[in-house]
Amino acid sequence: MNVLITGVAGFIGSNLAEYLRNKDISVIGIDNFSQYYSKKLKDHNLTTIPKSKNFTFIEADLTNPEQMKKKVFTKFKIDAIVNLAGWAGVTECNKQPLTYVYNNTYGVVNLLELAREFGVFKFAQAGTSSQYGDLPIPWNEKTETVTPPQVYAASKAAAELFGYTYYRNYGINFVGMRFFNVYGPRQRPEMALPMLFKSHLLDRPFPQYQDLSMTGRDYTYVKDICQGIYKILLKDLGYEKINLGNGKPQTLKELIKTTEEVIGEPIKIKRMEARIGEATMTFCDTKKATELIDFKPEYSLITGITEQYEWFMKQPEWYKTEQY
Repeated sequence: MNVLITGVAGFIGSNLAEYLRNKDISVIGIDNFSQYYSKKLKDHNLTTIPKSKNFTFIEADLTNPEQMKKKVFTKFKIDAIVNLAGWAGVTECNKQPLTYVYNNTYGVVNLLELAREFGVFKFAQAGTSSQYGDLPIPWNEKTETVTPPQVYAASKAAAELFGYTYYRNYGINFVGMRFFNVYGPRQRPEMALPMLFKSHLLDRPFPQYQDLSMTGRDYTYVKDICQGIYKILLKDLGYEKINLGNGKPQTLKELIKTTEEVIGEPIKIKRMEARIGEATMTFCDTKKATELIDFKPEYSLITGITEQYEWFMKQPEWYKTEQY
């Protein structure tokens, strides 16, 4: 199987490329090195993927269909697409809403059109738990109408709607994967765990934007997410929306306490003003994923944080001290 991974230089993309290669799947990875965060970090993500004959990297932009045709689709026989490209983050989108819509919705339609034109009938689309907004927890896929609280979530919800259209009209198997609070090696630098690690290492306070005990997240280790994506690729599922999460939300207080346990020292904290669009709690109903793809998250919070911290401490000094 030849799988096209977009956003391959990013956090989940680089982990997925490595995971699929270990399953003897050939990966064609693209990335446009957007300015969302440092290209130096993305280059580093790619260099940490062991070289092999079944991984090809191409610099390309899915919002440019002619470039994608020339560099990717006319040169490789693609059997499946995993679209992880796009702009992420529930706070930054408030500053650049049009950028999010352009990349996360227009870009997806371009990719669906290319899939139609070149006969790619398997399409896995990265979504987000943020799409559920303020709906009662636990969140499950039976909800007919999501309530996205910011542009980022809305752009992801729109991508799922276009996916249905291309499934209905052209028979493209489309799965909207709703990721829940993914963490692990190569995680984006502004996310909680890298921030906690650097707060300890650089002796600076960790910015706390929400209540420690009332705020919770369904933290899901990146290798578990890769397991779920792999199992989705093995099946023709028609049109589906599938939650990929741990199913065990834990509070911000528990996250900090567990990180301190792994590091072996307390972390300084500074209370900050709340940010627009952030959920109080995320909670994944995993029943559908279990039934459809036999999804089985394996990582506890302490196991995942330990593995991520050990990986982080092995990185170059420039990486750990934000010289990028």
